This record gives sequence, structure tokens and C-alpha cells, in this order.
Amino acid sequence: MREVIILTGKIGSGKTTSLINWIKNNKNIAGIVTLTKKGKRVLWDVGSNEEKCFEVDESFNGPVQKIGQFIFDEEAFTWAEKFVKEYDFNNVNSFVIDEAGLLELNKKGFYNAIQNLLRLTKDKNIKIIFVVREQCIEKFIELFDLKDVKIYTKENFNSSFLTCPPRRILNYSLLKFTAYILCGGKSSRFGTDKALVELKGKKIVEIIADELKKVFNKIVLVTPDAAKYEFLKMECINDVYTGCGPLAGIHTALKHSETEKNFIISCDLPLMKADLIKYIAEYQTEKNIIIPKAGDKKQYLCAVYSKGILPEVEKLLEQTKNLPKCASPYDLINLTGYELIDFDTLGIFDFKFFFNLNTREDLNMIL
Repeated sequence: MREVIILTGKIGSGKTTSLINWIKNNKNIAGIVTLTKKGKRVLWDVGSNEEKCFEVDESFNGPVQKIGQFIFDEEAFTWAEKFVKEYDFNNVNSFVIDEAGLLELNKKGFYNAIQNLLRLTKDKNIKIIFVVREQCIEKFIELFDLKDVKIYTKENFNSSFLTCPPRRILNYSLLKFTAYILCGGKSSRFGTDKALVELKGKKIVEIIADELKKVFNKIVLVTPDAAKYEFLKMECINDVYTGCGPLAGIHTALKHSETEKNFIISCDLPLMKADLIKYIAEYQTEKNIIIPKAGDKKQYLCAVYSKGILPEVEKLLEQTKNLPKCASPYDLINLTGYELIDFDTLGIFDFKFFFNLNTREDLNMIL
């Protein structure tokens, strides 16, 4: 059965380099990869190892296709279309096309080659791998009517993924998320930093980060003490509003985030699982906040927050930062409205996943 895979990332993020390294470490691969040689882009026929120059300059006399500052020989795309149309797909395990972008979304570039590839491999047992820029993924999937697409970033596109599952397989909608772990609490009832307590050989923050990595591409820690978390090799940021509790952590995350959707979780949910996180993140709603409820308790710090509510968060913090008690996530959701996922009635996940670690006695319960 055919499997469609997209390797993605931002411009200049190393997508093609990751693809080339993977090709070198595997066999029975064919396709077309874009390389840069002597400042010009060339097409590399992976199977024959031949190269064909297709970037030209203003002096070129033949028909061309332009995108931004680049000018391409249209005959090269015609060659790619013919190459795919005449290829015997029975002799390869994988076929790659690098890369698809704005030209293809405008039905130019490799568009016809991709159409032929998908048509001719529909009933083949083959992996089709496209390199697609991150900002083009949704439109690319829609344009070519792709189903059940697996999306990889260069971090998990490794030499063994054909036989071993990758560390993360991303739903393309989840590329729009950033995940934040809030590690700024005082842990006063516990006595020491809960995030760094070990449970079955791993620190709790590490357990949570590992589950998040199965779902999201970018994970950031919100903490006033980055040095404590160097072992995670993750980006750390500090609160803008200090001493203002969890709402300040949410504010810091939203202010830092470059994505509209953000999954924000506290560092004291050691039993949380990737499947549950994914369910919450993918829940369909037009609301700007998604809050799960389990055990008759709203889980404000295992929730989705949209960047668009940042002004409301800042307003609440400004109004209460000098008061004995700062505003809370409860105040925020009552101001903005929210979508509630009631796991008490759904019955699809065990309540234990929301187990909140507050005391030493709590730790003893799960050891």
C-alpha cells in the first residue's frame, strides 16, 4: 500500500540536507532532488546520479518560470514530468520529489510531475516522499487531495525510519502549535522543585517533555532558573510578570509564541500521555481556549490557549499585579469564554492521566 510522507520545515532549515543523508543511507530510492551547485540550482536524478541544471538568469532565451528572485528553465519541469510518467515504480521502495512550494501551489513547477506520480503509484507498495515548505503544507495537501499523510521534520527524519517508526509523526495541523511547560511554581507543599523529582528513573519534567515530543515539534520551558534544566537541551524563557502565578506563565508563553495555537501544561502532571494531549490539541472549536475537565475539576494547565487572547491576559495582570492576589486562569476563561472538554462524561481516557503531584504523599501513591 502506498504511503505518502512529507518532510517539512522553514526555509533554510536543512530539509534537503536531511533528505540527502537519508538517501545515502538507504537503497532502492529514486526521484528528483534539488541541489545547489556553483550558486545555481540543479536537479539530481537520484537513481542515475545525473544532474540537470534548471536555474537560469535573465539572459536565457527559452521559456521560463519565475518565483521571487529565481528563474527556472521550463524545459526542466517538462523533463521531470516525462521522467515520472515513464518510470517503472515496481523496482523501487521509495520515490522523492524535492521540493514543492509556491510554484506547485500555482500549478506550475513540479505540479504535473506530482500529479503523474500520485496517479501512477496509487496501487503500488511504495513510499512517496515530498519535501514541502512548512507554510505550504495545508494547501499542498488540499491541492493534491492527500489522505493519511505522515509529516516529519528534519529532527526525526532519520536513516532508519523505513523500518523503525520515527520518534515523532506529526499531524500537519499540530505544526501550528508550540508547547510550553510551566516550571515556575514554588512547590511549597512538596518542599522541593516538583519538576526535578525522579519517578521511575526520570525527572518529572523529562517525562512530560517526552510525551509532548510525540505530538509537537517545538517545546519550550517557562522557568526562572534555566540552569536547572540544561540537561533537557530545550529553550527556556522567564516570566515577564514575576510572582503572579500561573497566569503569568500563560502570558509569558503567549508573548513568546510565534504560533496561534499553544498547548500549555504544568510540570506536575507526571502521568499525562501523548494520546490525551493530542486529543485536546486537535479538538475542533472556534473558541480561543480549550480546557479539559476530569474528576469534576477544570484543568487550566493542561490546555490550549490562542495567542489572540494575549491582550486580555495582559490586561488582567496589569490590573492585579500589585494586589495581594494576582488574577488567575479562572479569571481569564471567564473573561474570554472557553471550550470545555468534559472527560467525566466522555469516558475515553482514565482520570489518572490528570493526576496532579502536590505533596510527598502524592508521589508515594504513584511510585
